[in-house]
Amino acid sequence: MKLRREPMEGDMLVLVDGSLWMVKGCYHPQGYVVATPRYVRGRKLKRYREAMEYVHRYYRHYIKYVPEVGSYVPLIPLDNVKKIMYALDFRCELIRFEKLRRLCSELINLITGSCNLRCGVTGSLLGGYYSITSDIDIVCLDKKGAYECLKKLREDGLLRRLDYWKVLHELIDVSEILDMKSHLRSFRWKVLQGEFQGVSYTIRVIECSRLNDLLGPYITCVISPKVIGIVEHLDYRTPAIYRVNVLKAIGCESLLSHNYDVIALSHRIRFTELPKGSLLDVTNAYVCIKDQIALINLDLSSHVLIA
Repeated sequence: MKLRREPMEGDMLVLVDGSLWMVKGCYHPQGYVVATPRYVRGRKLKRYREAMEYVHRYYRHYIKYVPEVGSYVPLIPLDNVKKIMYALDFRCELIRFEKLRRLCSELINLITGSCNLRCGVTGSLLGGYYSITSDIDIVCLDKKGAYECLKKLREDGLLRRLDYWKVLHELIDVSEILDMKSHLRSFRWKVLQGEFQGVSYTIRVIECSRLNDLLGPYITCVISPKVIGIVEHLDYRTPAIYRVNVLKAIGCESLLSHNYDVIALSHRIRFTELPKGSLLDVTNAYVCIKDQIALINLDLSSHVLIA
């Protein structure tokens, strides 16, 4: 299949077997797309681990080691892709349900009009497996002032914080890796997840160029039983990239003894907007070393606690 443009996080693939896959990450080897299954044979796979278990069981032939990301990932050959659904091309007027169609249009118009961002729709609305109670999942391309503008919409009451019961539903539905209590607390300050006129929304602000200097190949990738550090700044973008001041490292003491620039990386919305000064406690941290950079991949680590 010939690409109209490079797929990005939030786009979807329809494979020749009819399965629906979600594009993941910023790096895609030539002729391939990194993606995980989202809707297969009537089954919705929301958790990353659940999706990867499905890949290992039914699509093992897609799993390849990619030196640039330092791990095994599902690589979908473009020859096996029937259609690419681009999030930025989605039109809310295609939604079947009138109320959801109206709220989708109003939310997109609010964000694009107020913040001058280019945005589209992903998730169940893009994939076509939505219901009348579905959330609205949005992807926007980053630009200067984007987060400050979204915060202003929250401060003005146009975007609201998720209520307690919707937060619990979110945790039950998709929570993994991030400690449950940490995940629950994070909704107190999160701007990128909330409510708009009663419907839940998620906003991913995509900015991939910052990842270029962090891509492999790496000298080595190891699992450190425990890494504890302090987050030095907030990041609202996907991928989220944080400089970390390491306080303790078990099994990877070089994080302390060498003058590494330690970076915590994640493509998950739950790891965006970590406040400056947060304590990051990572169990079985997946750490890749390159030159003077030590990259902690939160998405491939076993458990993360934030305090």
